[in-house]
Amino acid sequence: MKLPKIPKPNLSKLPKPKLPNILNRKGKNKKKKAKNAGLDNKVLKGLKKQLESEKKELEQELKQIAVPDKKVKHDYDPKFPSYGSKADENAMEVTDYQNRLALHGTLEVDLLRINNALGKVKAGTYGLCEKCTKPINPKRLQAFPAAPYCVGCVEKK
Repeated sequence: MKLPKIPKPNLSKLPKPKLPNILNRKGKNKKKKAKNAGLDNKVLKGLKKQLESEKKELEQELKQIAVPDKKVKHDYDPKFPSYGSKADENAMEVTDYQNRLALHGTLEVDLLRINNALGKVKAGTYGLCEKCTKPINPKRLQAFPAAPYCVGCVEKK
């Protein structure tokens, strides 16, 4: 028994599907949002400079108590101090290591916040609240440049 030949479909004649704009790409009916929450360019440059300065300080502090992780970018592992092999020296090593662990965690979280804020400046979304997407008050940003939320959303927590 011989099978009939099936013609190949011509896909070029099919209409292209209309997909939802989930990536917030520019569209005809979309309103343009102000870049970096509409912050004045001079103010934005000052905040960026402040963020970069804080980043440099945090990295220097982290390098004193930790070493950069070779496998994970922007991650640090705390150093274990070595004072000797006597019992009291070993106890001091453990105590210092515990202190370094706590400080390391705090510094690393602060560095992550600053890196996120600098990424937002580059992306053009700096100064917008991560929860409600409304602009964060410039006075709050000057006091805490890495602020991810507006005062209203912080108070709701």
